[in-house]
Amino acid sequence: MRLSSRDILCPTRQTRRDVLRLGLAGLASLGLGGCGGSPPGAQRAHLNRPRYFVTILLSGGMDAIWTTDPRERTEVEPGIDLPYPSSAIVEAGALTLGPHLAAFAPVAQRLSVVNGVQVATANHNWGWLQFDRLRTRIDERMPVIGSLLGEARDGQPLAVAQLPLDEMTFQRVERTAPDERLAMAAALERQLRQLSVEHADGTTGRSLAAAAALLERMATASAFVPEPPPEPPQQRAGAAKPSSSVFQLGLQRALWAIENDLVACCQLSVDRYGQPWDSHWDNARLQTAASDRVFPLIARFLGHLSERRNTHGLLADQTLVVIGSELGRFPRLNGALGKDHWPEVPFLFWGAGIVHQRAFGHTGTHLQSMPVSLRTGRGVAAGGELLTLDDIGTTLLGLAGVEPAPRGYVGRHLDFLVAR
Repeated sequence: MRLSSRDILCPTRQTRRDVLRLGLAGLASLGLGGCGGSPPGAQRAHLNRPRYFVTILLSGGMDAIWTTDPRERTEVEPGIDLPYPSSAIVEAGALTLGPHLAAFAPVAQRLSVVNGVQVATANHNWGWLQFDRLRTRIDERMPVIGSLLGEARDGQPLAVAQLPLDEMTFQRVERTAPDERLAMAAALERQLRQLSVEHADGTTGRSLAAAAALLERMATASAFVPEPPPEPPQQRAGAAKPSSSVFQLGLQRALWAIENDLVACCQLSVDRYGQPWDSHWDNARLQTAASDRVFPLIARFLGHLSERRNTHGLLADQTLVVIGSELGRFPRLNGALGKDHWPEVPFLFWGAGIVHQRAFGHTGTHLQSMPVSLRTGRGVAAGGELLTLDDIGTTLLGLAGVEPAPRGYVGRHLDFLVAR
């Protein structure tokens, strides 16, 4: 029987066998995407290792002076764009945040910032590929960072879920009853037993095993119930609010997957190809519009992690969230009151495995990256190093208990960021 798009969208037209076939096909593709390296069950490398990782790409280029690197007028050179008064800077414990991060203040007790990270590109397309891997010197065939972080996962069926890309697969399974999910799991396990030893230990076998384990776990998982959007923040003058429903659903799916211990890493992006933070003109309005619609959603997600638990404990104590852009914004306005591309970015880190309430990295009076001590993460007069995207990827792999060098990561492990 040939399945049409109408059959997929209207499951009531399908027989039970058709549903099982459709579910198996979708899960096989998800298993291939999320099953890299060692099988589930590897032991944790150390007590500080997060159980779950979440990466969030803010596509287009978040402006540091509005967010992680706020300044007083006396702290920057003339001509550097500083579009708000000192009173707009947000005090969040030991951190000072720009006005666009005001929504983070209630959850900032678990937050740290790294400013001035060199990304070695000013191109969106190449920057997206780098952010997916948290390293430079890449090609498209290299595994994403979530696949590598999931190599040492501890019982979760999947290494990585890329949202919203994998959302349809979860929805397909949710259109089936629990007994049908168990039937699909049994079918996959039968296929696995029929493979030769060589193939059972290879990519196909690992994918089948991961898909079967996911189906079995989802048969007893809590139902996924999307939340309504939070109350919108007060409208800033001239700030349009495009829809953020896809990203909101991705955050809710990530929360549900973590709460049910289904995945080691969730990778999300905010409107990757729409590039909402790409502000070559009218920087203040476009940056404000993007930040006002997205940061309250992320803050609510972090709040849920701070409140909810699973069988392994409080989610905030097990989850590390990493937020950044593929490139940054130039510190000076252009002729269209916008900001062009800048090959350095800030990163936000929230949750497990890191020190909290600290601002690392150092930028100068032109907001350019400056050398820091690799011991303290603070600026130094001599002998320091510039921080790089490779350092971020290497540090996360180290936190996960995965050896960076065999995976091609050549950055430095940022000990100053890691909790002891």
